[in-house]
Amino acid sequence: MGYSRVGLEELIDEMRKRKAEFLLIIDTNMMLDMMRGVPVREPLEEELGARIIPVTTKTVLEELERLARDSNSLKILLKTRLGEILSDILVLDSVDRVSADRDIEALALRLKNAGVGVVVATNDKRLRKRLRDRGIDVAFFRWAHKRVQSSLGRTI
Repeated sequence: MGYSRVGLEELIDEMRKRKAEFLLIIDTNMMLDMMRGVPVREPLEEELGARIIPVTTKTVLEELERLARDSNSLKILLKTRLGEILSDILVLDSVDRVSADRDIEALALRLKNAGVGVVVATNDKRLRKRLRDRGIDVAFFRWAHKRVQSSLGRTI
């Protein structure tokens, strides 16, 4: 897999260079939705009127690989779409190697505490609740409405 792997300091420098106001941390299930064609970054940038840098973690990629071992259709999806998706996403070193969800939560808190604008894109209801309880904004896809909705008070 070809992707740009960066550390937190490099990420903050990249935000300054690109004049981005938010990091969009993408979890495993949202990454799968993106591979299936769900637009996430562009509608969010349009709604916020701000540049966003999409990122994910090494643990998310490892989780995708584990899931693909048991599913031929997922293997095909990863082979045909993951490279294209990752060409626009920075991959961060893991903060918490226990699970992808805990890693994302720890990363989002660390970035928020550093004053970085963070939105986590996830369809995991438990993760969304934990993040909202900690004051972290989330975006999720509502299949019934065929749109991404955010906790920023807007539908995107």
